[in-house]
Amino acid sequence: MNKFEVFEAENVSAFDEYELSISHRLNYDNNRLTAVWPTNATTDNYIVAVVAVEENQFSLYEDAAVLDVDGDSALCLINKAAYGGGE
Repeated sequence: MNKFEVFEAENVSAFDEYELSISHRLNYDNNRLTAVWPTNATTDNYIVAVVAVEENQFSLYEDAAVLDVDGDSALCLINKAAYGGGE
């Protein structure tokens, strides 16, 4: 049987930073983020970012996840190294 890590964060907002894995399951609802991944998965540092939606389209780096889309913006998790804050 596989074991899973559960991550929870409340009051999620732009520029927050979290160490997690986006490989298995993400849930975002009412400013609350829950992530679940196998305990043997690799985690990384992610930044919460607001991305502009123009003409119903936007671009993201490969190692990113969309949490929410609301009109002209999308709330995303972007790998810190891709975001520009790499170590």
